[in-house]
Amino acid sequence: MTVELIEGEIYTVKATTTNMSTKAGVPVAAMLTVNIAAVVDSLTILDDSAVYGFAAGETQTFEFTMAVPMGAGGKAGAVAADVLDPDGNKLADGSLDISIAAVGPPSGEILEITWKRYYGTDVWHPISAPIPEKTEVYHRWRVKNTGSGAFYFNIGQYKTGYGEGWYYTNHPIQLGPNEEGYVEDVFSSGYAKPPFSFTWYLFGNDVPLTGYQGKEYREYCDSMTVTIRVV
Repeated sequence: MTVELIEGEIYTVKATTTNMSTKAGVPVAAMLTVNIAAVVDSLTILDDSAVYGFAAGETQTFEFTMAVPMGAGGKAGAVAADVLDPDGNKLADGSLDISIAAVGPPSGEILEITWKRYYGTDVWHPISAPIPEKTEVYHRWRVKNTGSGAFYFNIGQYKTGYGEGWYYTNHPIQLGPNEEGYVEDVFSSGYAKPPFSFTWYLFGNDVPLTGYQGKEYREYCDSMTVTIRVV
């Protein structure tokens, strides 16, 4: 039997073992070592070991966290476990074959943009509502992962002039397939000005990225252009 996993996902691996130790034919308590490891194409993605106390005849189930890295798609391997007595003798072992499915590139949507004052209120307004001048405001983007794997999503903008380049917020969010969440950041509204258009971009990445990201063109998942009024 082969279990298919997805690259970029985090899994819980369970190992169940029963203490069958005896002394003069009588079941006895024992300290047993449980080892577990997972290897995919010579890459170790899980390696854990611990000593547990067992009552006579007791069965215990242990859980281990295993993260499948991006780039492992299309490869195969196995999860293997063994149980040792205090003298290092192997009492039991078992394994499970695994294969790793690749996921497509990040895909997502900006569903909504809202704002609220940084101080004094929890009322969120649509981005089309006037923003008071010289005010610290939260911007909040509701985004959705529409792809097949888990990725970090963040909102970015391209600034021109001094310090030109892509800038991401400081608050990326990790989303699984079809999961929604919020990216938030704080900005100063500045002085009152005529209505102007502004475009925000949604990016998906294998790792959380923040701040300045250079001038080079970057593939983005989605964008939303809005009209902002500061009064």
